[in-house]
This record gives sequence, structure tokens and C-alpha cells, in this order.
Amino acid sequence: MKTLLTFFVSVALTTALAAAPTRIASNTPGFIRRAIDLGSVNPGNVISVTVWLKLHNENNLHALVQGQYRRGSPNYHRWVTQDQFNATDRRHSKSIPCRIF
Repeated sequence: MKTLLTFFVSVALTTALAAAPTRIASNTPGFIRRAIDLGSVNPGNVISVTVWLKLHNENNLHALVQGQYRRGSPNYHRWVTQDQFNATDRRHSKSIPCRIF
């Protein structure tokens, strides 16, 4: 059920964020085609959905990791904390409340 809800949330977010929504024919994943409708769900139920976004600074992160393993680099064996990593890309900490109908 969570997989089905995750799929519908991702479709809803993609559609809402797209400038010009496009319908793609015959694009239903197999697990959705084989899903069994278990009926209505209590509308008061709260679900959590995690969306992974591409990093804005992926090249900088790649360079940092390379430097952490290269002798002579100023970053050699200087590991970053979760807080230091989070400071490089703030999007991870934002919540977007939404309702799915």
C-alpha cells in the first residue's frame, strides 16, 4: 500500500511542478498494474513520503570525497559531519505539506 501511495504522490508532485504536464502512454509500472485495490483508507490517516532530490553541488561533493582519500590534499582524512554536509544544501530540511485526494 505504501508503494502505491508513494507512486501516486510522486506522480502528483511531478505533475504539480511541471510547467506543461505531458501524458505518457503505456507507462504504468508492472507493480501498479498488478496492485490489488484494498478499498478506501481512513482520510484521517497521516502518511510520510520521502522525496530524494539531485544535489545542487554534486561536483563539489565529488571533489571533496576525492580529496579525503588523496594524500597531500588539505581535506585528506577530514570527514564532514552531517551538519556540515546539510549546510551545503538546505533543501533536505524543508517540508512541503500537501493533501492528496
